[in-house]
Amino acid sequence: MFWEKFCVVGVFGNNDGERIVVAKRFEAIGGEVHPNIASASLGNRSIAVMHYPELAIPIAKSDDYDIVVYGHTHKIDIQKEQSLLLNPGETGGWTTGKSTVAVVDIDTLEAKIYEI
Repeated sequence: MFWEKFCVVGVFGNNDGERIVVAKRFEAIGGEVHPNIASASLGNRSIAVMHYPELAIPIAKSDDYDIVVYGHTHKIDIQKEQSLLLNPGETGGWTTGKSTVAVVDIDTLEAKIYEI
């Protein structure tokens, strides 16, 4: 299956109601979802994922991860200092009316936002 080539790691947001079903869906594709913060490696890059910017910003400044991804605000944000700090917006489009995702080149740490 196509997803066997990918690592799917996520975290819950503050309004995810049916966490058991979401967790089972992640498991079905070989992924995992965490309550607060998750980390993964891709190639030689370390990645942290969390919902709140209040956690993401200091983690990105710590230089412990190459890429730090957060959500909560639903606002696209790309900052590159010690780490790449990234908010891809929102995939559902319920708040902003735009469904967006981010694609990151793990070699250059350049991020691009795509509307889907």
